Amino acid sequence: MDKKSIIIMSLILVLIPNVFAEIIVQTSNSGYTNHHNFVVNKYFFTQQQVQQQQVQVKIDQNPEIQIEPINTTATVYACEEVQMNFKLSNPSKNGHIYKFSIADFKGTAYLSQNLVVNPKKTVLINFVLVPDCRSSGIINPRIIVETENERATLPIMIDVIPIDIIEPYECEYYYNSTVCEGQDYLKFYESTNYDLDLSERFFDPDADRLKYSAQALNLDVKFRGEIAQIKSRWDFIGAEELVIKADDGKGGKAFSKIFFVHVIDNNRSKLENFFAYYWPHLLLVLFVFLLIILLVVISSKDDDHHTHEHHSHEHEEHEENHPKKNKRPTNKKRMPKK
Repeated sequence: MDKKSIIIMSLILVLIPNVFAEIIVQTSNSGYTNHHNFVVNKYFFTQQQVQQQQVQVKIDQNPEIQIEPINTTATVYACEEVQMNFKLSNPSKNGHIYKFSIADFKGTAYLSQNLVVNPKKTVLINFVLVPDCRSSGIINPRIIVETENERATLPIMIDVIPIDIIEPYECEYYYNSTVCEGQDYLKFYESTNYDLDLSERFFDPDADRLKYSAQALNLDVKFRGEIAQIKSRWDFIGAEELVIKADDGKGGKAFSKIFFVHVIDNNRSKLENFFAYYWPHLLLVLFVFLLIILLVVISSKDDDHHTHEHHSHEHEEHEENHPKKNKRPTNKKRMPKK
């Protein structure tokens, strides 16, 4: 073999193992964590580079989750919903149940809890996110996809534009500006009374005495003369409409305009509001309970007194009918000692 042939053979022997050098690497798709191990054939110029790049990991020959982001970024106002989606593929040979959840998100999410995907199939997953009304700036919630054996995460990016927030204690939270600026808008704290003067709302030309009535789901209305005393249910916060009826007792009836009642939070606990609302009833129950105990005690003492008098009387009668006899001392004879 000549010198030229020897050089060619040497080059071939050096290049062949490098061309087919096999390394194992772990990758993650950009934008979401969906780790799967796989084998990559790669060409390196030297055997030393191959050894440096060699990574030893466990190979997953049958991954169950593959995610392709479709619509995962958006810009919305706070309290505004945004529709998003992604593709989910099952590359394995078996069907799987995929469970979905969301993390690092404050607001309302509409997302399927689970879904069955057949082998070698791809489905489009749609979901809706509504950022909290107080959110602002860029938020990064995460959609979590799980099977029995794997877990993948799809990050979302939403740029939330802040808005002016109307709180529940503000009239505009429930009603429009016309109602809020009108005389029929009534606002008071829960567990307190609102006194409404009905003489300014009703008038009878015959000067008859009017009888008032009202029905409401979350309001208790009592009438004292021309005053309607309105009180909310102890656990109610919100808005309710109220209509009051007037009757003159002679067939004449009239209805008031709609009163727009707004009950706001008094920042007290439910237990405090419960006692504040029912304390007259609780005092009455306590008074009746103590009165019953007092009567029972007095009755028991009277029975004991009568029983004692009865026994004393019987004892006196017995003494009168059976006087005591004087007992003579008995002389005991002593037995002689043996």
